[in-house]
Amino acid sequence: MANLYTRSNYDATKNGQIVIESHQFGTVTDFQPERVMASVAEAADRQYSYVMVTTKALPDVLSTPKLLEPFLLPSYRYPQPTYVLLQNGLGVETDLHAKLVDRIISPSPRIITAAVYCDANLVGRIMKHPSGKGFRKPRLELGLFTPAHAAPAQVELSEPNLAIFRSMVDAGGGCATISEDIQAAKFRKNIWNAVFATFSCLTRVPPSFYVATPALWEKVVPLLRETGEEVVAVGRALGYSEKYLPSDVIQSFINGDVATYNEVESQLMPSTVLDIKANKPFEVEVIVALYMQHRLSAKAAPAMTPSIAPPSLADRSTISMEEVLVVGWGAVGILFGYILHHSGKVRLTVVARSNYQAAKNGQIHINSHQFGTVTDFKPERAEAADRQYAFVVVAAKALPDVLPTSKLLEPFLSLSYTFLQPTYVLLQNGLGVETDLYQSLEQRKSSPSPHIITTAVYCAANLIGNAMQHPANIPKLELGFFPPKMEGAKTTEVEPNLVVFQSLIEAGGGVATIEDNIQAVKFRKNIWNAAFAPMSCFTRVPPAFYTATPALWEKVVPLLRETGEEIVAVGRALGYSEIYLPADVVEGFLDWNIATFKDVKSQHKPSTLLDIEVNKPFEVEAIVGEVVRAGKRLGVPIPKTEAIYIMLSVMQAHNLKTLD
Repeated sequence: MANLYTRSNYDATKNGQIVIESHQFGTVTDFQPERVMASVAEAADRQYSYVMVTTKALPDVLSTPKLLEPFLLPSYRYPQPTYVLLQNGLGVETDLHAKLVDRIISPSPRIITAAVYCDANLVGRIMKHPSGKGFRKPRLELGLFTPAHAAPAQVELSEPNLAIFRSMVDAGGGCATISEDIQAAKFRKNIWNAVFATFSCLTRVPPSFYVATPALWEKVVPLLRETGEEVVAVGRALGYSEKYLPSDVIQSFINGDVATYNEVESQLMPSTVLDIKANKPFEVEVIVALYMQHRLSAKAAPAMTPSIAPPSLADRSTISMEEVLVVGWGAVGILFGYILHHSGKVRLTVVARSNYQAAKNGQIHINSHQFGTVTDFKPERAEAADRQYAFVVVAAKALPDVLPTSKLLEPFLSLSYTFLQPTYVLLQNGLGVETDLYQSLEQRKSSPSPHIITTAVYCAANLIGNAMQHPANIPKLELGFFPPKMEGAKTTEVEPNLVVFQSLIEAGGGVATIEDNIQAVKFRKNIWNAAFAPMSCFTRVPPAFYTATPALWEKVVPLLRETGEEIVAVGRALGYSEIYLPADVVEGFLDWNIATFKDVKSQHKPSTLLDIEVNKPFEVEAIVGEVVRAGKRLGVPIPKTEAIYIMLSVMQAHNLKTLD
């Protein structure tokens, strides 16, 4: 959908009165964008995939950040779009990039910059795109603006929006290419603007007048050539190679002028001439003045891109409210949803199924040793896939055999969801819980690449009816990026949203740590879920009953220890080191049980037991099945764990049949 901001010709555009006369598209009299805005502030009312800036680059009059200010303020609560700068000149990206670095949350600033080849003039309400043997279809050379440029393949991988935007231009009848070095490509194109167009600015006559008049052209060419070679010398000093500035580059522009302006009657003018004639500001600073700066600094400046530091964590303290969705309104969802809400930095939406009305009407009560009794907790909204979210937190059980996460989140994964994909945060017990969502996101070809934060969740809480009981321990999350980080890279560099989400949890009163090897951490946490929790599932009694009764605990411990050691053996075979699975890891869980369930009257139960008691599906495959499959694959004997899996599988099948 095309949304257009226009200033001087707002009424004509809104009323469909702009006429296009084009050698390529014919005469078009019915072109009208879906929306036409009189101001950028008015346009900044939604999420955009792209914001294409085609206004002149006038840093000395109206800088691009000032022009786009409504998108750069904290009040713009949507994720930042990809900015596409169809602006002549050099350095046109710098001030916008600097502003985005100061303001942006995630992902890093995305700016596509372009060398624009477009032989067209807007005269009144008529856009003239004339014919002639030298005129070609509109052409863009595209590249990602970053402090450090990449090779072609790397550019497309680092900013897939380049390929998407290119495909849209090509599909519409234009021609777009992705440049290996966009700054060199822009420098080359700018030679014509700075040398050839300037000649028309000074003479105030169309190029065709002197180009198509042999006697005049013979006089003009030497001046154009000499001035052009001066500019090329600056490019050479900046390090641009023969690929972009070949020895005959000036001659090629001269030949191009002859081919394009071969009809003396042509009135096509450089846009700078039209601006000068209309007493409008024009692009002197970015087209010509920068050459003077570069001539002074070229020896010391090996590249034209600015050295801009990445946003500091301190910069994130001024961020506006985050849109966060929590899917699953059980004990985990309610507790961490409240923590996010309590941070004061989140606008919270929830998806609640069985307790939708209670959530919507603020009837969920929290009884917490940390937060006290909360009776007025009500999320801002209880509807979901109608907007852009910074984070979608999945607190529903991981049930790949019943309702895969990708199926649960289907409205976000379908093509009808037109916003940028959020960062998904999986607060789910078990192993391999990320795989099907990641695969679905990959198949959707979302941009940027899938962002999934996976977690080990420590949350001793139960939801009984509409009351969430949180008797002990500060809620804790161990966070990591899925898939695992690249070799040698810090987790926070690969996925900066980890830091943002961690800060939200901590601001709300929880504890969150970022782990470099989140799969090892999740495996360690899963030992308790797979070995300790089943004891309560089979006996149907709270852990406190046997943990706080010495005679019973003495009998239970050997079975828990042996089952736990089986699972540790699988972890060792998977390559998880002593850092994550120390020799006393199972003893640590035994001690944790004693410390946590020391009151024999405690009625806290593992969530799997609560599900079994009400005949609901539970996480047998993610918690135990994944361990059994890994053990078989790696040849690790785990008879006790296999027995647990078989029995829980039977119980799961029974629950599902009961539901049917």
